Amino acid sequence: FTQAADAYEQLVQISPEIDDYKFAFGQSLYKCGLNDEALRVLNQIEQPSLMNNVRKLQAAICYAKEDTKASQTYIDQCNDDDPDTVINTGCVLYKEGKYDEALKCFTKAQQLTGYNSKVWYNIALCIMN
Repeated sequence: FTQAADAYEQLVQISPEIDDYKFAFGQSLYKCGLNDEALRVLNQIEQPSLMNNVRKLQAAICYAKEDTKASQTYIDQCNDDDPDTVINTGCVLYKEGKYDEALKCFTKAQQLTGYNSKVWYNIALCIMN
């Protein structure tokens, strides 16, 4: 991912008006563990069609930083009809120890997505706690 981050950084420098490059750069930085840098890049994106994915990635970054409050703030800005929004909310609730509420989210996500082994795993974790 380091090479990808380097390549996307160059693309952003060459074409700063292309938000897709910024998104890919931010994603690569996140995969490299450079969370603050990734957030800085993502905060520069303005293209409306990318904003739901930007918010999901920002939420994931904050979650990785153990900042569940900021993560939920970004999740709340995501599309309500996106199953990832429900799953991400469930993850935050689980991390906060709110297992019953998390279970409701994961159950709803399972209904929205059909069979998803990761969602079922999260359901099992909630039941075990």
